[in-house]
Amino acid sequence: MLYIAAMATAITACSGEESLAPEAGTPVTVSVTIPGDVWAVASRAAGEVTYTDWTLHYTDYKGEAATYAPTVTMNEEVEASFTTGTDLVWEQIDATKPIHLTCKTDNGTTDDTTDDYTLHVSVASATPRQTLAFEAMKPTVAKFTVNFTLTTNSSETVSIGFEAKGMADDYNPLETTDGAWPASDLESEYITGFETLQVEQEEGSLVRTVTGTILLPEQDMNPTMVIDLGSHQWTVDLSTVSVGNSGQKANQLKAGQHLTLNIKASYTTLNAPSIEVEAFEHATGYESELGGEAQQPSTNS
Repeated sequence: MLYIAAMATAITACSGEESLAPEAGTPVTVSVTIPGDVWAVASRAAGEVTYTDWTLHYTDYKGEAATYAPTVTMNEEVEASFTTGTDLVWEQIDATKPIHLTCKTDNGTTDDTTDDYTLHVSVASATPRQTLAFEAMKPTVAKFTVNFTLTTNSSETVSIGFEAKGMADDYNPLETTDGAWPASDLESEYITGFETLQVEQEEGSLVRTVTGTILLPEQDMNPTMVIDLGSHQWTVDLSTVSVGNSGQKANQLKAGQHLTLNIKASYTTLNAPSIEVEAFEHATGYESELGGEAQQPSTNS
């Protein structure tokens, strides 16, 4: 009798374990939030932003890097989700390794891609057979804008120069940290100024506003920024300009952050040249607010 009871208990325990075993071949279900207007600054392009080139980056069961291109469903351009079906199941993924999700933006134009960028989000590890719910995606680049307001009776063209590292050809999240696009160390990848400048000046006014915007990798760029008006030149040392009380300097770019530097200058035949860094503006989002007066930079002439 004791033997029969023991056997019955063993069979019951075994059946219970089998009922708790995960179902094989479970597809991967993913959900993520799209941040919307990341930069909180109107784009110079009029096209509607769409999200393309969705890619799931993971380590497979063989320990090798792998990717999966899903068909994504958008919910009012705020939330995105997809299920892999039989194309990719949890058994094929090493869930103990980081899993990344990337996509690209497309502002719908062919003549101005200034605001097109890559978004990224990741998890250090995942629980198999449960929905993979990522946090909000963030840009892999920083946005740097200079608004240069000049009072002058000169008709000469303004140029704004600086030196920064450009983006590599492709973004690979397995080769980066914190979701930032790696800055290239190649000399040929250096950027030496804004590709285009937007100029606004009312007829009959001496006030001209020159605006440049560029997307760059996270980095400490060369702190020297040079602004030329014909033969006259202003030099701003960005490393002496503090960004609010954060300890950040104006040459330190952070991925997901839009750093806007407002500069006023004057140069006429009647007055000595002058320059003033007004303040920073910052889009709401991922970093602390950058409002407040900036410290005066050192200047030349």
